[in-house]
Amino acid sequence: MKKLRLLFVLSIVLFSCSKKDSTPAPPPPTPAAPTISSFSPDTASAGMDVIIQGTNFSTDISKNIVKFNGIVGDVKTATTTSITATVPNGAKAGNITVTVNGETTTSAHTLSVLGGSWLQRADYGGSARGWAAGFSIGGKGYVVGGFSNTPQRDADVWEYDPATDVWTKKADFPGGGRDGCVGFAIGNKGYVGLGYYPLSPLKDFWEYDPATDTWTKKADFPGPVREWAVGFGFANTGYVGLGYDIAGTINFGEYYDFWKYDPSTDSWTAAKQFPGTAYVNASAVSSIADFLSPMGNSTCAEETVKPASFKYFPACFIDIFSGQKAVSTASNPIPAI
Repeated sequence: MKKLRLLFVLSIVLFSCSKKDSTPAPPPPTPAAPTISSFSPDTASAGMDVIIQGTNFSTDISKNIVKFNGIVGDVKTATTTSITATVPNGAKAGNITVTVNGETTTSAHTLSVLGGSWLQRADYGGSARGWAAGFSIGGKGYVVGGFSNTPQRDADVWEYDPATDVWTKKADFPGGGRDGCVGFAIGNKGYVGLGYYPLSPLKDFWEYDPATDTWTKKADFPGPVREWAVGFGFANTGYVGLGYDIAGTINFGEYYDFWKYDPSTDSWTAAKQFPGTAYVNASAVSSIADFLSPMGNSTCAEETVKPASFKYFPACFIDIFSGQKAVSTASNPIPAI
């Protein structure tokens, strides 16, 4: 009888243990969903990195999926609160999403994506410098002179070929080292002149032929000597104007005049005076579209052109012998006194 009771008790214990062992373990807690609080910068282009701030990201880079308006970007670094990802090619302006463990969050603001992208190319072949001149001919770029870390100004010339990503040393500029000079191309020739050598603003003018790698002296610029002027070429004509002369007495050395250069006759003629503020270190870009597009509803008359701001000034000049107009975009103005 005692044996029967013991067997009965053991069977109950064993049955209870078997029930406990068959009970499934509770599921693991669901990971918290990620969130995006901010990102920077708010404007980028393909190839640029964007830093995304938020919560509940994975420290395992492979578990973070970042999309820029639906296109997957490369995740470079990740912590639980920050992700660095690269804007992919083809990305358009839109929201950023981050997906971690199947949970997706979307940014409250959109990322502005600029067209095109910047790629680092071979470093400039000469020494580091500023205030050099440049022009392009036949798909190649040319950099002339400038001011490097040495006391003197530079006169070396370098050609850049984007097809091979190679810089090649060319014949030195024969006008001597200088900075703040103008450079532009007309047809298949380059032109460099004016500028500054210590205590000596200049007005000489030179033509470069890349086919023969030679420089030829041309007629001097007819206006006052100056540095940091602006120049551009259009329709077989060069335009040079504005700038500054540190020793100038007219308008404290700040110039408004513009001059036209005709390479077929090697001659200069006065163009319409710049109607706005005097500019130093201005820049100019010319194209067929610039010359054919209207400026507002005006006929591009000199007196109708007004400055929009100190950072952007559409300037218009009437060609006195052809009626065409030249458009330049200037920056870094110095108001006339």
